[in-house]
Amino acid sequence: MVLGLLLLSLPAWSQTIYVNAEAGGANNGSSWTDAFTDLQLALAQAQSGDEIWVAVGTYLPTSDETDRDATFQLKNGVALYGGFAGSEEELGQRDWQDNPTILSGDINDSTDLDGNSYTVVTGSGTDSTAILDGFTVTGGNADDDSAFFIAPARSGGGAYNNHGAPTLANIIFTNNSADNLGGAMLSSSNSSPTLTNVTFSNNVADRGGGMYNIDSSPSLSNVIFSNNVADRGGAIYNTTNSSPSFNNVTFGNNTAQFGGGMFNTTNSSPTLTNATFSNNTADSTGGGMYNQIDSAPSLTNVTFSHNTAGFSGGMFNNIDCNPTLINTLVAGNTANLNFPDIFGEVNSDSRHNLIGDDTGLGGISDGSNGNQIGSESNPIDALLAPLADNDGFTLTLALLPGSPAIGAGDNEACADEDQRGIKRPQGEACDIGAFESRGFLLARESGDGQATLARTDFAEPLIVNIASGSGEPVDGGQVDFTAPDAGASLSNEINLVSIIDGQASLTATTNAVAGQYVVIARTVGSNDTADFNLENIASFTVGGSLSGLAVGNSVDLQIQTDGPDENLTLDSDGDFTFSAVLDDGGNYNVIVQTQPSDQFCTVANGQGQIETEDVTDVKVTCTQCPSKGGIIHVNAEVNAAGDGSSWTDAYANLQDALGLSEGCGLNSVSIWVAQGNYYPDQGIGQTKDDRNATFQLRNNVALYGGFVGTEKQRDQRNWRVYETRLSGDINNSGTLSGNSYAVVTASETDDTAVLDGFTVTGGNADGDFPHNTGAGIFNVNGSPVLSNLLVSDNFAGSSGGGMYNNLSSPTLTNVTFRGNQVSFSGGGMRNLNSNPTLINAIFSGNLADMNGGGMENLGSSPALINVTFTGNRATAGGALISQSNSNPVIRNSIFWNNRDATGTGTTRASISNATNSKPSFSFSLIQGCYPGGAWENDCGTDAGNNLEDTNPLFIIPVDPETAPSDVGNFRLQRGSPAIDAGNNDFVDGVDTDLDGNPRIMGSDVDLGPFEAEWIFQDRFESSLNVGQVD
Repeated sequence: MVLGLLLLSLPAWSQTIYVNAEAGGANNGSSWTDAFTDLQLALAQAQSGDEIWVAVGTYLPTSDETDRDATFQLKNGVALYGGFAGSEEELGQRDWQDNPTILSGDINDSTDLDGNSYTVVTGSGTDSTAILDGFTVTGGNADDDSAFFIAPARSGGGAYNNHGAPTLANIIFTNNSADNLGGAMLSSSNSSPTLTNVTFSNNVADRGGGMYNIDSSPSLSNVIFSNNVADRGGAIYNTTNSSPSFNNVTFGNNTAQFGGGMFNTTNSSPTLTNATFSNNTADSTGGGMYNQIDSAPSLTNVTFSHNTAGFSGGMFNNIDCNPTLINTLVAGNTANLNFPDIFGEVNSDSRHNLIGDDTGLGGISDGSNGNQIGSESNPIDALLAPLADNDGFTLTLALLPGSPAIGAGDNEACADEDQRGIKRPQGEACDIGAFESRGFLLARESGDGQATLARTDFAEPLIVNIASGSGEPVDGGQVDFTAPDAGASLSNEINLVSIIDGQASLTATTNAVAGQYVVIARTVGSNDTADFNLENIASFTVGGSLSGLAVGNSVDLQIQTDGPDENLTLDSDGDFTFSAVLDDGGNYNVIVQTQPSDQFCTVANGQGQIETEDVTDVKVTCTQCPSKGGIIHVNAEVNAAGDGSSWTDAYANLQDALGLSEGCGLNSVSIWVAQGNYYPDQGIGQTKDDRNATFQLRNNVALYGGFVGTEKQRDQRNWRVYETRLSGDINNSGTLSGNSYAVVTASETDDTAVLDGFTVTGGNADGDFPHNTGAGIFNVNGSPVLSNLLVSDNFAGSSGGGMYNNLSSPTLTNVTFRGNQVSFSGGGMRNLNSNPTLINAIFSGNLADMNGGGMENLGSSPALINVTFTGNRATAGGALISQSNSNPVIRNSIFWNNRDATGTGTTRASISNATNSKPSFSFSLIQGCYPGGAWENDCGTDAGNNLEDTNPLFIIPVDPETAPSDVGNFRLQRGSPAIDAGNNDFVDGVDTDLDGNPRIMGSDVDLGPFEAEWIFQDRFESSLNVGQVD
């Protein structure tokens, strides 16, 4: 009896079941001759432990063309193997690539997906013993709009896993579709399939063109995602605690609106090792990867390059997402609008990464923890070859000679092998990114032992040969030809030479110094060097004439050459010659070192290059400075331009006055500018229609506008009535096209530089950095005093439509920023590592396509006192957004009726903060920060005495939907809660409001820039009624 029980407990003997669509025998599955022709019959017969061998051919889940629910259901303990020719006796004899075994959803034998099976393969309810190996899965079409959004009829066209963990190997998912989720595969309900040597190509869905994971974490190794399409997550979409692992995976040529390669949301933090993202596209944001809602992937030895998006070509990290990057390369990506490589914060522990362009990046900086990070003005070229087959299952981006990623990784964190299976490290340290270079060979070809005249080209170029002993690409890499820093050497500005057809060739040009020297050619990734022994053989003089020098004066000139500089003092008009000897082709530059205190001396024809003969046409001209240097007058309407000494003899162009103040070294000078229009391309030394032209503020020079043109005292002007416009409309088109990039520049100034009483308008910063920021006022490392300004109707392609501050702390009083617009952030103002002070200010009707309609702060903590933000609009932070440890101090201010993607008047429409930024508010009215009567901590710090959400009762409010807009009247009506609601201590020393009225009219200062004028009227009427008898 015991023996009988043991026999009953034993499983049936495992068997091999054969399937061949062309078999003609008994069709019972017992051999290739008698193979089943229908795979479903084999699955129905199979028991745990069985293997099903399937020959080359196409197999449908049903013969009923109307049964769209039919699917190949995998079974625990059953292994399906495809790729047989139909005669093999051993599993290892099959070739699944040469013998394509196709599981097709085309049950109606049509030429398109209409009417196909909803899901071709189902792995729901399985474990790892359910195996699918050696198949192509195609033609699934989950398009039943009436089904539940995550049901197999609407999601998972190729494969559907609900609480399943099948093993998939040697699979191609292609041309599958789902109207909703997972064109090729969907995994839900804690599914954990294992995928090895799998390709997802040309699949389509709304979310996750290739794969969609919800509460599931598949394991993927040696996997390719290519040419998949979705609205979000072109290749893959992970949501709701999905954290799959990726090892040796390539995401190439996938497309989406958001997250061309991968989209992670809602606590989904996948782990990626040895992965490549290349040629993926997001029409909106995140060409390679998009992360949002507490999703923080972990990336080790991952490469992002050649990805494209509107914003953030490589990776986009929304607020509260900070992925960890180690040995990861993100460079060479493209953003049509802004942020080519990474936008948002990454974990500060991220190390040994190479980031090409740091625009928008937070959390790490260049040089910290082994990180190499370029900038917008100086991006790092990672020197990568195109996506190609460099051995291994997946395509990769090879590191070319000279790549700064070679040998720059952290060995402790590097994977043992690269994405192709090549051992790491190949040198002393592993490489950054998914590709480990095996090194290069460098040898001199020709060009050694030459001599030529100084400042000429050598007869032969310097040529080296570069090769890879392992067949890796070299073309497009770089070789560095290093010449001595001083003495006899080369004059080439750029000695990095690109490799073409296995060679680097430098046309070498000598400098002006004679002598012998050695040029050394080397490249990163090779231990070889090549020496070139060269000699410069040396001559010519430079001179000209001086005129206009006053008797008894002298002028000091200097000639700057490729060799030593020489000074020359002249005390009378006439011809002169420098004694310095220059070689043929030598550069020279003649400048005025010192000039008489009452004269301004200029140089013409003073710069050039020797061309086989002496230079004799340098002209130095000295002119008398105005005797009245305290005030320079400017009036665009003068009949004949004078010397600026009076209104009658005023300059016609503001640039002439600024040039005179600089050339004559006038300090503590005032420039009075009459009403009218002034353009930065007009004046001596300016070029008509030059978009680089700008009004550059100067230390110790105060510009005052608002004059009629007759005043004798500055306080006689009225800037509110007599508008003095600094306009970027240099071509007088009446549009922004062709306008100046920046109307005013305040860079490198201190608080002695003053701009007071002007309208700044018409700037159009639509170029490349820096000409895509600060269209109205551009300010780097400047702290000027700006008062009584209207900054309006300016546009910037990136940020800071009205004003851009970087490393700056300007003071702004009685200013209005309205109707300005940007394609990314800071419609009115962008502050980067800056701490401006604003008093009596308005930000209204400004628009940012992404962040901070009114103002954006990055690493900045401005002081905002009696400031009103209203009618501004952005995708995030309609009024104000603060990121990267920004902590603004806001007092006596109003935030009302702004809009962002969350709506009008919401918390984030007023204030949007990253987790590391926290504004402080007191005595202010901030819409959305007192929902239900309690302070909303997302707004920042409640420092006390803030008003609950109550309408400030502006006289004419403005709808943020109309932004950019110039309309509105933000003075306070009777009954406004903002009246007398401020703290007088914050306006100590502030005498007037934005209208020029007393700053405090009632018992306490009003909120915002205006005092309610009718308070005086009420008090006057009240005094008349004292003692009156009815």
